[in-house]
Amino acid sequence: SAAVAANAALAVWFYQEPITQQMAGPWTVAQIRDRLKSHRINGMTPVWRQGSKGGWQPLSEVDELKAELRGEDDDANEEEDASKRLRRPPLEDVPILHTYTDERG
Repeated sequence: SAAVAANAALAVWFYQEPITQQMAGPWTVAQIRDRLKSHRINGMTPVWRQGSKGGWQPLSEVDELKAELRGEDDDANEEEDASKRLRRPPLEDVPILHTYTDERG
């Protein structure tokens, strides 16, 4: 399993640009992750790696790449991301500064 993860980390990935349908790459797993986070690609984006048997497949169906994308980033930063999320204050703590009335009162 560790050998598979090491090979996936070094793998050279390509994807099909959503707008132009042109092949883009080669990309590392970290670069693919960045493009997912910035919404430049998504789970339906066709991906391919040199040496892969299946040809072009939607990213969401490539288990090897999905596992690698989840692997490093989510485990290391999950707690950090949770603490950075902004939370809304409870409604009872929000002061009423404006009210709306129409011509009926």
